[in-house]
Amino acid sequence: MGGSISTIRLLRNGAVILDNGPASGTAPDCLNDAGSYIYRLEANGSDGRQDAQERTVTVTAVPTIPPLAGTSWKLSYYYDGVGALVSVINGTEVTALFGNDGQLTGTGVLQHV
Repeated sequence: MGGSISTIRLLRNGAVILDNGPASGTAPDCLNDAGSYIYRLEANGSDGRQDAQERTVTVTAVPTIPPLAGTSWKLSYYYDGVGALVSVINGTEVTALFGNDGQLTGTGVLQHV
């Protein structure tokens, strides 16, 4: 397609998942089910012409991420916001508990040293 691109659309199995997208860049499309998906990219030029391409993507297995529910975490380091990991203060214990009900609770304890 000659000239400049005015609009871009991305469809998955006929449903629009990105409308009026940028001419370059990336975006996630997280799929929850294995199967075949037909992606169609449509580009409209400023001269009114349209070009489209289709590709089929087959997902054989969707990776699973273990749920946080029912897990307990203990803070060892934290990010200082400038670029460094910092150890917690000696005698300090910070925990987080991810409940089965979707709630997050935690504690912060400073033991006298």
